[in-house]
Amino acid sequence: MAIQSTWASRTRQRVPYGVRRIFRHRWHAVQMFMRLPGVHPRTCPLCGYHGKFHAFGVPLVLDVMCARCDSLDRHRLFALMDDRHQILSGVKSMLHFAPEDILRKKFRQRFAQYRAVDLVRADVDFNCNIEDTL
Repeated sequence: MAIQSTWASRTRQRVPYGVRRIFRHRWHAVQMFMRLPGVHPRTCPLCGYHGKFHAFGVPLVLDVMCARCDSLDRHRLFALMDDRHQILSGVKSMLHFAPEDILRKKFRQRFAQYRAVDLVRADVDFNCNIEDTL
């Protein structure tokens, strides 16, 4: 809970009041549209879900988020590339910047030496900025 309140206070400091006010009034509409079911059933290669995907993003894109694991098309594409072309074969360790939860779970199981790095998340191995210069 402390992580959320810290994140919320940081967000309040960075985002101007007018922008927060506009976002707050439209938040419910965005949430409603994000759960619209898609048109065509699809299969998620990450969790195996078969069915209609949800809309996601601003601007809203339909049929893009898995209803079970919340993976997006870029996550599924990466998993498919690895399955078909073995782009990570022979890799023993991984340093993952800005880890997505669904890929993080998969990589943590696969690699013995997996480390997650992020600037603001508290549940990672290291907190740092990838753009920092020494």
